[in-house]
Amino acid sequence: MAASLSLFARYPLLRSLNNRSATQLAQHANVARWPVNGYLYRNGERPVMTYFLLRGRLGFETPSGLLSRSISAGDDAASKPLADVPHYRHSARCLTEVECLTVDTSLLDVMLNWGAEPPKVEVREVGLDPALDDGDWMLRLLQRRRFNTLSPSVLQQMFHCMQHVRYPAGTRVVRQGAPGDAFFVIVDGQCRVECEQPDLPAVVAATLGPGDCFGEDALLSGNPRNASVIAATDVTLLQMRQIDFKRLLSVSWTRRLSGYDASERIAAGSACWLDVRPASEQRTRPPESALWIPDFQLRQRITELRRDTTYICLCDTGCRSAVAASVLMHHGLDAYSLLRDAAPPAPTLQ
Repeated sequence: MAASLSLFARYPLLRSLNNRSATQLAQHANVARWPVNGYLYRNGERPVMTYFLLRGRLGFETPSGLLSRSISAGDDAASKPLADVPHYRHSARCLTEVECLTVDTSLLDVMLNWGAEPPKVEVREVGLDPALDDGDWMLRLLQRRRFNTLSPSVLQQMFHCMQHVRYPAGTRVVRQGAPGDAFFVIVDGQCRVECEQPDLPAVVAATLGPGDCFGEDALLSGNPRNASVIAATDVTLLQMRQIDFKRLLSVSWTRRLSGYDASERIAAGSACWLDVRPASEQRTRPPESALWIPDFQLRQRITELRRDTTYICLCDTGCRSAVAASVLMHHGLDAYSLLRDAAPPAPTLQ
């Protein structure tokens, strides 16, 4: 059930938001209910939602199942979020029927860290003046794994240094083969991703909408753009310069493992090799157990991969694998790239 903005007045943390931020957050807040003995969350889980107790009584259990404390709606403790730590230390069990106000943790962090006013984003005219809206697209963006693992301070800096730009339908925003000089997030409208091949019609690889992003592959790898992106409708985008991308996002989105650490995970059965090289670039033999999905097919074949497996991406230079790991993370998978020149021990890469 959607939440009313009036509910925010019960909680000091939510009252601290400025009117604009509170209104935007309320659009994505909900009132949720749990039965007796239901669990809001369990010990060790990473908070995705922030809970504010509206009605009922909750008990907090230790990992061994012992009840350590309880709170009821109306208690002083219930005026604060139920948990505000990186990982829940207790399980929250409903001792009665419970009703909570729930808000997306990442979105709440961003709103709180904007302070008195959200950042002013420069609007540069490229076609028509955009009608800007900071609603659904932001929530969808922050729910993506690559973004919800960023600290609030990095997210704040990211939004501060981005520009809103507008392109009319049919505009080629990014051209295949061109150097990468910017990263983009779609605020409104749709774009299509086209892969061009000599003497063949362009292939539409994907259609992107609000909250989707593009342009990061070339910035992470240092290679030319591997596809063109065309405005399928009039679009409003957030654009980040290459220098700001490298300063804020490149390091956070590049997760690498040494050959030793990677092999340990493979041996433990918790990870799988993923060779992302095109056949023409396979100068060394991949591990016998490796999956092979060339990087240019990765987005189309993402459903073939398991969400309960960690993927360690391989290539010959470290560039394609870094981009591939970032793409997998963007789709909610756990992924790393192998450190450059860190070949796993025999009998894998020879």
